Amino acid sequence: MGLQEEIDKTRAEIRTAFCRFYIGRRKRELAAAGDDVRRRKKIEDDFTPRLETHLVGLEGSVRRQLSVRVTFEIGTGHEYASSIDVIPSENKITKSPDLVQCSHSQTIAPQDCFAQCEISGSQVLKHLLVQSEVSDRLALPEFIGTCSVSGKRALSDELELSAVTDKDVLKSLLRTSGLSAKRAEPEFFSKCEFTGVQALPDELATSEVSGKKYRKDKQQKSAVSGKTGYVDEFILCSETRLPLLVEEAEKCSIRNKLVIPGLLKRCEVTGYTVLPSFVKQSAATGKTALTMFFVSSSISGARLLPDEGIKSGTGKYCLESEAKVCLWSGKKCHPDDLRTCQLTRIVAHSEFMTTNGETRLEVLLNLLNGVRRTSDKRELWSTIAAYMSQILDGRSEVEAAVLSPSGEHLAVCMETRNWFGLKTRQAGLLYAIRDREVIGKIVLGKRSTARWDIEKTV
Repeated sequence: MGLQEEIDKTRAEIRTAFCRFYIGRRKRELAAAGDDVRRRKKIEDDFTPRLETHLVGLEGSVRRQLSVRVTFEIGTGHEYASSIDVIPSENKITKSPDLVQCSHSQTIAPQDCFAQCEISGSQVLKHLLVQSEVSDRLALPEFIGTCSVSGKRALSDELELSAVTDKDVLKSLLRTSGLSAKRAEPEFFSKCEFTGVQALPDELATSEVSGKKYRKDKQQKSAVSGKTGYVDEFILCSETRLPLLVEEAEKCSIRNKLVIPGLLKRCEVTGYTVLPSFVKQSAATGKTALTMFFVSSSISGARLLPDEGIKSGTGKYCLESEAKVCLWSGKKCHPDDLRTCQLTRIVAHSEFMTTNGETRLEVLLNLLNGVRRTSDKRELWSTIAAYMSQILDGRSEVEAAVLSPSGEHLAVCMETRNWFGLKTRQAGLLYAIRDREVIGKIVLGKRSTARWDIEKTV
C-alpha cells in the first residue's frame, strides 16, 4: 500500500471516530433533555456531525466522449437521423444502432429507422408505413383502407364490411343487430316497437294487426284470418293451441276460455255455446246439450235428456224405444213400472194394480167384488154377452163395465148361469173394442158378501 493510500485510510478512520463520538454524545444529551422541545432542537443542531471536503490537488488525463446526431436519407427525400457515441481523441465510435434489413424493401438501415407494421408484425422502414387517422397506428399500404362513412384512412383491423352496403366502415361507427349480430351503418337500423331491439330492415316486419314494426323471429300468424304480427298480439286456442286474435275467438259460456271459431258446441237446452267436453248428444233425438242435463237409461245405459225418455216411478229413465205399452192406459211406460195382472195376465202400469200383496188389475177386481157398477159402453154389452156365451158354458150377461183411459178396452164383469140356472158365477175379462175380442185370460169365480174368489181361468 502506497503512502497516499495510507493517508486516505487514516483520514477515513478519523472521520468515522469523530462522527461516532458526536452521535453518541447527542443520544445521551437528548435523553437528558426529556420533553423540552427547544433544548432537544438545540442538541440536534449542536451534536450532528457535518463534514466538508476541500480539493487541494488532482492528477490524471482528460478524455471526451461525444453523442452525435447523424442525419441521412434513404431512397429519395426520406430523411432519417440516428445517434452515435464517439471518442474524438481516438477517432473511435463507441456506440451506434444495429443495422437491420427491411422485410419489405430489403434495404439495410439502422435499427431506429424501422417501425413495426401493426397488421403483419414485420419490421419495415418508417417511410414505407402509413398512419391510421383513427388510432395513429402504422401499417403497410396494403393493410390500409378508407371508411366509406367518415372518409378516414384506417388499418384493416379497424374497418369492417357493412352487412347492408358491403362497404368498409370503421368498426366504431357500425351498430350491431340485436337479432342476428350483423353489423351495419346506424341509418339502416330500426327498432322493434314491442321489445325495443335494434335490427336491420330484413329482420323486421310490419304487424297486420297493429301496424307496428316487430322482429320477424317472433312472428305469429292467425289460424283464422291468416294475419301476421308480433307473437304477443295473439292468443292460443285453449283446445287446439292454434294462434288467433282475441277478436277472432269465441268464448266458452261456462269456462270463459277462448277458442277458434267453429269449435264450440251449442247447448240446445240453454242456448249456451261451450267446449265440446261440456256437452253430449242425446241417443234419443241427437240433441246436443250440457252433460249436466243428461240422464242414463237404466235399460241400456244410453244417455238422453229427461223430457226425451220415459221416467219410472222410482226416478229411472229409459228410451222410448225401450219402453213398454201399458195395455190399460195405452201409454208407454218404463218397464220397471209395468206389472202383470195375475187374473188376466195382461201387462199394465203398477198404478192400475192392487197393492195388497196380489197383483191384479184393480178396476176389474173392483167390478168382480161388486164395489163398482159402472155402465160404460152399454151399447156393446149385448155384443159382448153374445160373444161370451159362445165361450162360457151357459148364459151370460154384462153386469158392469169400465172403459179404459185409452178408450180402447173395457173391463167387464159378467154374470154367468149354467143352462139349468142353478149355478151363478161372476166372470171378469178385458174386451178390445176395436178388435171385438177378449184380451188375456177370462176369470171365473164366486162372489160372496165379503169378496169375490177366483175359481178358474179360461
